[in-house]
Amino acid sequence: MGFRPGRDTDLEHDEQHIIAIAVGMLMEREQISQDEALHLLLELAKSDNFDLVDAAGIVINTKF
Repeated sequence: MGFRPGRDTDLEHDEQHIIAIAVGMLMEREQISQDEALHLLLELAKSDNFDLVDAAGIVINTKF
């Protein structure tokens, strides 16, 4: 028996993946750096009182 990641680890990986996709989309849409895109995503989350994953979902599913 080897180490098997638990559900929490899988969930964290999925959340990181969603955030990374949103950052990439913002980079492409806005022609900005990765740091700028992450900052923009953080600002969206903060201004609308979302957590980062929810803000990423909005970016992915809309033309934010």
